[in-house]
Order: sequence, then structure tokens, then C-alpha cells
Amino acid sequence: MLTDIEKEKIKLEEEYREELKKGKEEKKPDEKTFYDKVDGPLKLLQGVAIAAGIFATIFQYVSNSRSERAEARREYQKSFYEAQMSVYAEAVSFTATLSTATPDSAEYVEARGKFLQLFWGRMSMFEDKCVEAKMVEFKMLLNKFEQKDYKPVIFKDPCSSLVCTFGFVDQKILEKSSLRLAHACRIYTIKTWLPEKEQLKYNLIDTFGCQTK
Repeated sequence: MLTDIEKEKIKLEEEYREELKKGKEEKKPDEKTFYDKVDGPLKLLQGVAIAAGIFATIFQYVSNSRSERAEARREYQKSFYEAQMSVYAEAVSFTATLSTATPDSAEYVEARGKFLQLFWGRMSMFEDKCVEAKMVEFKMLLNKFEQKDYKPVIFKDPCSSLVCTFGFVDQKILEKSSLRLAHACRIYTIKTWLPEKEQLKYNLIDTFGCQTK
């Protein structure tokens, strides 16, 4: 037989269980806890942070690639212009020798060989159209001088409206042709390398024009 105290204890336990049962039944199925409510936004923020990190990495990579390509272009241009100036200086040196040295001398023969090597080789890699025209002009006049060809020949300058007519050619004519080549090289390199204010200090006009005598 249960005592009254034990019976009262059992009664209270059953009432407590009934209260718990009612609480679970009254709770809505879709009701979310505080953790459930916070967990979704946190995951969204994490996703946004990851996406932002990936975008920043890609942006930095693209920016670095562009900077590297721009730097590579600048380095190429610099090396190209330096090589160009070197070749131009060589060509002018050889034409100056050919127009002043005694024909068939060792100095003349050496300069002639090196000029032709430049003409048929490296010079064609670097010359702009104006320098190219002056190189062609000098070679044509050099041939006339060496072959003693007195027949008139017409030469059109692609960088100006001048049309030059050459007949008898001596080394004086070669000198002027060499100077026209030097002027073309000077004008091109100054316009390429120097800012406009600095260019004003130099003569950028071929003062020898189309003189043949």
C-alpha cells in the first residue's frame, strides 16, 4: 500500500509530464530557435566574404598581369629604340666614310662592305620610311658614282614633296646624300625620345633638301 505522500508525489510527477507534453504540442512546427534564426544570415555573410575574397584575388591577378604587360612593352620599346639608334649611327658613319675616303682605299672598301651589310640586313629591321628612303638614295648614288653612270635618274622622296634628279655623281653629291640620311636619323630619334619642349632646341628640317650639286 502506498502512503499518502507517495501517492501525492506520483500525482505531481504525472501532472508535470502532462504539462511538458502540452508544451511540445502547442509549439509550432515551423517555429525556429534563436540559433536557427542567426545561422542563416551568418552562412550568407560567410558566402559573401568568400566571394569577395575570390573576386579580390582575381582582380589583383588581372591588375598585376596588366602592369607586367605594360612594363614588358616599355622594356621592349626601350631596347628597340636603343638598338635602332645604334644601327642609325653605324649607317651614318659608313656613308660619311664612303663620301670622303679615297675610293678603293682600305678604309673605303671596309666601309662599303659594312654599309651593304646594314643595307641588306639589320637596317631593314629598324629604319622608318624616311630613313629607309635616304638609305636607298645613298646606295643608288653610290652605284652611279662607282659605275661612272652619267644617265639622269629621278628619285622621289616619300617623306616630302621633293623629286630629285641626279645625273653626274661625285663624292660631293655623296656627302650631301650622307647628310640627308643623318638628318633623317636625327629628326626621327629626336621626335621619338625628346618631349616637345626639348625638340624646339633642335633643327627638325632637312636643310639640304634635294641639292644635287
